[in-house]
Amino acid sequence: MPEWSALPENFHARMQVPISGHRRVAVLSLKGGVGKTTTSVLLGSLMAAHRESRVVAVDVNRDMGTLRDRIPLQTGLTVRDLYRNAESIRGFTDLRGYVSSNEERMHALVGDHVFGFRELEGEDGYGVVAGVLERYYDIVLNDCGTGMGNPGMRRVLDLADQVVVVLEPASDAARAAESTFEWLHRNGYANLIAGAIVVISKVDRKSASSPEIDALESHFNGMVRAVVRIPFDEHLAWGRVIRFQELHESTRNACSHVALLSVEGLARMQRSGV
Repeated sequence: MPEWSALPENFHARMQVPISGHRRVAVLSLKGGVGKTTTSVLLGSLMAAHRESRVVAVDVNRDMGTLRDRIPLQTGLTVRDLYRNAESIRGFTDLRGYVSSNEERMHALVGDHVFGFRELEGEDGYGVVAGVLERYYDIVLNDCGTGMGNPGMRRVLDLADQVVVVLEPASDAARAAESTFEWLHRNGYANLIAGAIVVISKVDRKSASSPEIDALESHFNGMVRAVVRIPFDEHLAWGRVIRFQELHESTRNACSHVALLSVEGLARMQRSGV
């Protein structure tokens, strides 16, 4: 896999490809701390910055998520508050009070800093939130937790148009990602695998030249739509608010490839009538 020394060809024009209707992307990992939330913010921010679409990232972690740490918070309200007050949302002005936004125009609906979104385990906690967001946003990035078997996560996947699976360049990464795809296949979500994007995050210089990471890419290349490496970046490693101007150029370019793959995948679904 090459280093991303340049943007994808015709990146800005290709990011404008029409996408009909409302689309949902689930960002997954069976392991914590691999860069899943970071990937959600980077992907959503690029979509918002280079499209006219309204884009929102949502913390649907049943436990304490970290989306609130990666964007500039502008409200104390959370996804739990929106769930509980869903019937009071009459227009985008009402909804706007629940979300924060970053410099790239991406909105974020963060989780509770203690309890997460435990209502995901209920009858249709996510469905309530998803129904509200569908009325006002074009693309939703669901920043998921590590558990996949609870009823809430199943509902997230029932509604998902695309999945992005995030892993680190570690010895057990292939097993974790493989377990994710096996679970999807066994539980009725095999349709999401062929269009999936695998993101290998935090790839430093030592990892980049290792045969193990090449083998990891080769293993998944024939199974999913694409595999993309995101370089290690000191700015992302701090776990603070992400500011694109502080990222290395290679990081921005690699993230641009992920965003373009996601957008073109969602547009392809439109052409195939999905």
